[in-house]
Amino acid sequence: MPCKNDNSFPDLKNRTLVYALGIYINPGMRKLLLEYLKKCAPNYKEVHVMFCYWWPGVEKEPFVDAVNDLGIPNLKAHEFAIMASPEYGRKLGWPGANWPNALGTTAAEIRKMARFLREIKADFIHIILTEYQANFAFARAAKLAKVPVRLLSFTGVAPPPARFRTFINSITNHYLTGVLLATSADSDGAATYFPGTPQAIIHGWGLAPDLFRLQNLNPKRIRDELGLSDDDLLIGTTTRIAPLKGQDKLIKALPRVIRKFPDLTCVILGGRYDPDQPEQKKLESMAQELGVADNVKFLGERDDTPDIFAAFDVGVHLADFDYLPFGILECMALGIPCLCTGVGGIPDIITHQETGFLVKPGDIESASIRLLELLDDPGLRDRIGNDGQQLVLRRYNLDQAVESLKEMYTDTLSNVLKPEYGI
Repeated sequence: MPCKNDNSFPDLKNRTLVYALGIYINPGMRKLLLEYLKKCAPNYKEVHVMFCYWWPGVEKEPFVDAVNDLGIPNLKAHEFAIMASPEYGRKLGWPGANWPNALGTTAAEIRKMARFLREIKADFIHIILTEYQANFAFARAAKLAKVPVRLLSFTGVAPPPARFRTFINSITNHYLTGVLLATSADSDGAATYFPGTPQAIIHGWGLAPDLFRLQNLNPKRIRDELGLSDDDLLIGTTTRIAPLKGQDKLIKALPRVIRKFPDLTCVILGGRYDPDQPEQKKLESMAQELGVADNVKFLGERDDTPDIFAAFDVGVHLADFDYLPFGILECMALGIPCLCTGVGGIPDIITHQETGFLVKPGDIESASIRLLELLDDPGLRDRIGNDGQQLVLRRYNLDQAVESLKEMYTDTLSNVLKPEYGI
């Protein structure tokens, strides 16, 4: 966008803001977005949430009802459904999973989205937490509806980049007025997929303080559930169970650690991305073969993650690739020291041996050594945890997120987009 100031635009309280998201939202992110929306809504004339499903008739996303149940007069959520992936649909037995149906249904839904955006007279659409198919649908609908500001939050793409995804992104790019990044690590990817579209870094949706105050949490309940005392060591990781996410690396690092701490418990949180992928079974078999099955607990997808994180002694994330994992931000917000691979945007929040520990992807030996170092030294855990907590609460607090996004939206109306917001 050209950097041209124009102060003639009305206050944001006369503007209608739309958040477009979809496919799936994990329980932890659900809570954080709800807290953000409660704080955000009073600043605008209207705030609408458009949620897009992968396929007509799939299981309802609880987030939609949760938004409407807030009872905020100028905040409403609405549902749409494209046919995102015939191949995926056939795998799950969805009816009509073929390309003619997918293209026809998606085109009709885009027209429906555009009508809706015209009816509410949207000033902004901000596309977040979606896959590339939904990004295209939302951006195309917004362009058809002549929404002035059309923004996409981009969080990178797992390698290798698929040819079809690259093609769809190149079309989506024509409909956008700005691309927003969570970290500087996403900049090259955004420039590749969305060349020529202005970029800005915006530091997150904020961490709602009440969700991360220890006095509001119950880590003892989690330890009781696992049969652990206050003195027993507990580590854990949270992300969907899928290739590249690193649960296998954590399990491989455990034998050396458990030789010194035989009563250590390691919990793995998160659901499977694809119900037909036997990733959890592979991990369970690996733990059995390595002799650590009794130490590893799979907790599945939970909606009480702050309680679980508060019970950790160390949070672990050993992904081969990732963006800026919110589970790690949540652990750090609670003062839990974290061991991570230095991939994606993680080095933006973790400085090695200061706000956490970093290892190279796939370096099992270093991961074991660093885990032993942290587990063996409560003072080190306290220092790392405290420094990480101060950084995250300063950079990602909810009030700051609301104000940073307001500033950014105001700038976009004035044809300005600064390089960075929220620091």
